[in-house]
Amino acid sequence: MIGIIGGSSLQNLHGLKIQRKAVIRTPFGTPSAPLIYGSLNGHSLAFLARHGLQHTIPPHLINYRANIWALHHIACKEIFAFSSMCSIVPDIHIGAIVIPDQLIDYTWNRQATFFNSQIDTVHYTEFDEPYAATTRDKLITIAKQQHCGYQGHGVYGVTQGPRYETKAEIRRYRNDGC
Repeated sequence: MIGIIGGSSLQNLHGLKIQRKAVIRTPFGTPSAPLIYGSLNGHSLAFLARHGLQHTIPPHLINYRANIWALHHIACKEIFAFSSMCSIVPDIHIGAIVIPDQLIDYTWNRQATFFNSQIDTVHYTEFDEPYAATTRDKLITIAKQQHCGYQGHGVYGVTQGPRYETKAEIRRYRNDGC
């Protein structure tokens, strides 16, 4: 099964056949929204509205651990997360598709691990390649087949939200390679 995380408007994808909705309870609380199970072009999927079905959860209050755990719990082998964002790279225009290969996390005061309460063993997570190469390759192949203009590399700068960034922060992100 494929997991899709996106804005609430993605639940209206053309061709999506919704089969059922289910609330998943996790050790980290309730996900942002019920999982919407369905199929699209012959692929089984579970969709999760990142900001809730009515788009009422701001970015800094999203329970990311519950969202990811829920998709893992139902055996999603790949998770595709879609979002709209701004670009500080002049060559990347509005509406462009970017398939990033790196990220820099500028968020603060968020839970950064699944292992906070499991202190019996310290868990370290490999993160030098934050995106699975096989998943990225699939996205690039699909973009090529569909003749979509896309950028196959990029550094995603994850910001706190919901406020927009200052000019000084944007200069920093640009200098950091975002």
